[in-house]
Amino acid sequence: MVPHVSTVSADQADFFRVAGMWRLAAESRGRQMVAAGHLEEGEREAAVAEYAEWMQTPAASLTLHEACVIGRRPGKNRR
Repeated sequence: MVPHVSTVSADQADFFRVAGMWRLAAESRGRQMVAAGHLEEGEREAAVAEYAEWMQTPAASLTLHEACVIGRRPGKNRR
């Protein structure tokens, strides 16, 4: 496993692409959370709206903590 931490700020070209990933998750997975009873639809909608508003602020900054797992299948030719 290789940890990967990256920070993007509103003044960087990739900010909306990177920060927008959470918004997309809240749109899709958030609906599953509502269906499972973990939050109300209004709460999900409010979170998405507030996040989209935050993304428009000049001081917005987001730090992502991700991990990459690399594996090899036994018996396969390695180069």
